[in-house]
Amino acid sequence: MKLVPQYAFDPGTQVSLHGRELIIAQVTANGYEVVDAERQTIEVISFAQWMSYLKMPGTAIEYVQGPLSAAQARLGELRSSANTSEASQQEAMFRFSLCTAMRLHEQQLRDEYGDPSFHLSNNKMNDPENRKSVRNIAQTLFGQRIYLHRRMGEKYKHWEMKSGRCLMDDYRIFLSLPDDVDPLDALVPLNHKKGNRVSRISCRLRELMTEAWEEVGLDSKQPYTSNVYAFLETRVTEENWLRKRNGLGKLVVPSQKTLKAHREMLLSPTEYLMATHGDKYAQNKRGRGSTDLTAASVAEICEIDECKASLVASAKAKDNWENLSSAVQDVLEEIDEEIRKRLVIIVIICVATRMPLAWVISDAPKTEATLAAYRMATRDKHREKIIYGCEGDPVPACGLGMIKNDNGTGLRNVAVKSALLGTGSAVTDVCVNAATHKALGQRALLSTRKALLKKTMDLANEVRGLLKIFGVRLPRTVKHGSFDGLVRPMIEMDDTDALKII
Repeated sequence: MKLVPQYAFDPGTQVSLHGRELIIAQVTANGYEVVDAERQTIEVISFAQWMSYLKMPGTAIEYVQGPLSAAQARLGELRSSANTSEASQQEAMFRFSLCTAMRLHEQQLRDEYGDPSFHLSNNKMNDPENRKSVRNIAQTLFGQRIYLHRRMGEKYKHWEMKSGRCLMDDYRIFLSLPDDVDPLDALVPLNHKKGNRVSRISCRLRELMTEAWEEVGLDSKQPYTSNVYAFLETRVTEENWLRKRNGLGKLVVPSQKTLKAHREMLLSPTEYLMATHGDKYAQNKRGRGSTDLTAASVAEICEIDECKASLVASAKAKDNWENLSSAVQDVLEEIDEEIRKRLVIIVIICVATRMPLAWVISDAPKTEATLAAYRMATRDKHREKIIYGCEGDPVPACGLGMIKNDNGTGLRNVAVKSALLGTGSAVTDVCVNAATHKALGQRALLSTRKALLKKTMDLANEVRGLLKIFGVRLPRTVKHGSFDGLVRPMIEMDDTDALKII
């Protein structure tokens, strides 16, 4: 048996059906009772026939909105408390529970005093005994804990009873409601109507803000919002001189936060990234594959990368060498011969678990170091756990599914690829400048390089202290920089540039 839907149309709804203007009078058990205004006739259309009429082209229904109550009218376009936010609905239920508890408490006091004319008031609801009794009843109805007084310094939201005047305001509204009105519609807060809906920024000022971002803000130099704000101040000042000569009011310079919000309205984050950092950087940060889940099991996809880390950089990079005396230069050259080395760090990371499978430190990028890293990845690593004092358990011995490597001299060669293919692993050569191709390996090596540079700066501070003990005075530019001219250039330098200097 096929079920036919039955729609509850309000009386007075007009329907255009086959060129006839019908008015729905009521919905009966047999169908819809309609009135033909032209023919002055009344007929009943069954539910099944009505459904077939609705499917035909040319049928139009003009709904008639019934009269709204005062509680529904105060909500505006939402019409019902069920259309408000979840927080507003909870607030309405909290107020309704308090009003119901106040009515029960009022009836209880009438029976206790024997006075049918007893009513609660603002002062009576400020009484601690009455507030406690109402709180206990409302707490049972609401299902959550309610506090008698406001709690200061709390991080999370708590339900607290307001003063007697506020409680009585809601209670009087609750008592004046008719029986056919939902109390939640009358007690729900009007949070959706808060705020100024009219823009306080004129069209001309928005044009100047747009001009400021186009002229200064959207540049590859990556200027700050303060730079754009300074340009906007100049343009607004020029505009105010022109408006003053024409008898117009002055424009007020908006805040930097408003200026930044205007930029976010003009451009999406990706567009702003392309304008200030370039297409390549935006593709690496927000391009396809940056948020993909590429692997689900251990060693299914692994990334291997090698990084050159320098323990000390030459002072010539920052033009500080000429400021040093000959004695200091001789001492630094002797120290540089001992500690100046370039180490190659090779790391294999599992994409699924984000855990390192192997790590090898070598004096040069070569095949033997890469094969040693692969041997470490495929064997048990409890020996390294005991040597280095690791707290967690290392990754057990496992086979390598697919290896991602770049064009490193120690990674992409015949010996390494033959060894991987012999173990049943797949090798994928990825791009060098695409960060999304090997995001985990690049991130891990960057963190390692920063840790080494920090250790190097500590070592440079120790050397400076030793030189001071032996009576060698350093120039002011180097002394207060903690050997910035020796160490910090490596942070702003590529591996190739650093190799040329050292």
